[in-house]
Amino acid sequence: MGIVNSCFNCESQGGEIEEKEVKSIYEVTETTCMNKHLSESTENIINMLEPIITIIKSSSRPQVTQFNFKHKNKGVVRIASWNVERFDEEKANNPGVREVVCMTILENGFGLVAFQELADKIALGKICEELNTPSLSCTKKWHGHRGEWKFVVSESTGRMYRSNEYNGFLYDTSQGITFNHSELLEKSKKAPKAFTRAPFIGTFKIKKFDCVIVSVHLKATGLGNEDLSRLQEEIDKVPELINAIEQRYPGEEDIIILGDFNLDPLKEDFDILRKKDYDNCLPVGEFTNISNNNPKGSQTYDHIWISNGTRKAFSGNSGVIRVNLTSPLIPNGWSWGGVVSDHCPVWTELCTGKDYDSADLGVIPDTNFTL
Repeated sequence: MGIVNSCFNCESQGGEIEEKEVKSIYEVTETTCMNKHLSESTENIINMLEPIITIIKSSSRPQVTQFNFKHKNKGVVRIASWNVERFDEEKANNPGVREVVCMTILENGFGLVAFQELADKIALGKICEELNTPSLSCTKKWHGHRGEWKFVVSESTGRMYRSNEYNGFLYDTSQGITFNHSELLEKSKKAPKAFTRAPFIGTFKIKKFDCVIVSVHLKATGLGNEDLSRLQEEIDKVPELINAIEQRYPGEEDIIILGDFNLDPLKEDFDILRKKDYDNCLPVGEFTNISNNNPKGSQTYDHIWISNGTRKAFSGNSGVIRVNLTSPLIPNGWSWGGVVSDHCPVWTELCTGKDYDSADLGVIPDTNFTL
């Protein structure tokens, strides 16, 4: 009635209009006026959405050379790490986010991805579901290797902004990847907590090659480097973590430590890992952070360290993914076209045709893993 009363400006001429005629005029005017307001409302919405509609129509995933899962005629698997920045169910429900994460995995031929900064235990399942049962246009149209995906999520590793933090592994069983066991590093009763966020350990068999993969998210330096000393303490504890893994899985030489280390690997702080005969296998000098304001990055936070034993399986290929990490459906402040995360995914490539040790990772320890 409000719309009609404001728009219905029909005064009875000479007071001679019959009640029936008034009702007829009233209905016609109501319909006309309603249509006018609905039309104006729709037009306003379309005008508001026009910039994003234009971006969506003009955007598409670029054509890529599909990975053939081989290096010099040897079978390989690509293992990746990605800090997905407060990744909860709501974020995973954003179709732009799901598209970027899933297509980045498919286009680059990843077989196993370690995720840091999961904000709940549900979100990673949304990515797994989209890979296995595509609902988005780009994932439906993908004609390359699609895979058969499974995932595992840790218990809470610690706290982050407004939520618990979890780690997770997503892996493609069709690439011959078998998950054996996972666990969090726990604090022993009498010792102080070694890491602000507990490292998440997974054991996997990838065709003939088996390995221990440790996903870490070390303490951030904080504003003005106020937490730099705590980060240094955690870096100094990594060799102790390696010793504990070697004792827990006797004879296992293939150990990969990856994730968000919050400090450049070229810093002398990481000489402690080099002394353990570990190498960071990512390209030297490449930045791993990203933003719309600084798409080239300025920091190297994310690392993949491999043991001397794993070096025998390293194909020599590794990288930092910096392209196609945005979507017009991802918010960017008051605009659109944001990135999934302020971290780029990083990856390394390992040959899978041979195992270089005699350890049996199928044997699951029956005690808690503590340091």
